[in-house]
Amino acid sequence: FAAGGGGAQKSRIWTEDAFSILPATDTIGDRTINALFENGTMRDEKGTASTALNTSEYIKPGVHFLDVVTLKDVTADELRYVIGNILLTSRYGAVSSRIGRMENQILGVFGGIAELPSSLELVQGVYENLTHSPTLLEHPLDSNAVITATQQVISSWINKRGISVQLSKTELTELIADVDQHWSESDRESFLKRLNQSYETFRKVPATAESKKRKNKGKETTSETES
Repeated sequence: FAAGGGGAQKSRIWTEDAFSILPATDTIGDRTINALFENGTMRDEKGTASTALNTSEYIKPGVHFLDVVTLKDVTADELRYVIGNILLTSRYGAVSSRIGRMENQILGVFGGIAELPSSLELVQGVYENLTHSPTLLEHPLDSNAVITATQQVISSWINKRGISVQLSKTELTELIADVDQHWSESDRESFLKRLNQSYETFRKVPATAESKKRKNKGKETTSETES
């Protein structure tokens, strides 16, 4: 909602932590680097290189993370805005914003009167689905196998917790195409302007000093009259 100019409306985007399918021992590696001096570099004031070693963890390339994002009472343009941002975002966090990249994919869209199952529940279902395949679960996982397993798990959500709408693969493809069109160079400006204008009724116009003065005078006059 902050993108629309702010206001008193509550957030309508619920996010959770994303979880990897494989355990951390399989997806995290260590790299050894020279320890830094107090000046933040690997050389001291005399130019001597650091001989001390330090290790830091990193996520190996090709790790798959699954996440569920729930949108509450959004308009069509807000849906396009959120999905567009998810698809366009490739960096997360302080460290990954400099050295790491991710690619987001939308694997399913649901609707109903209740919140979707959690990200952890999704990951557990996908892990159990993949363990039934003859292929060993080892890093890196095959992306097509992960997508297939995920879609099989979420296909059963139509009967869970008040979920009543599930887009088919064709409908999902058409939705993503619609989002891409609105975020295209030709349509992006008009789309964002239209979205911005939809928040006009929620915005509070800040009172000027003159209007505050007139308001205070009105209160004083009313008080004197009542006396």
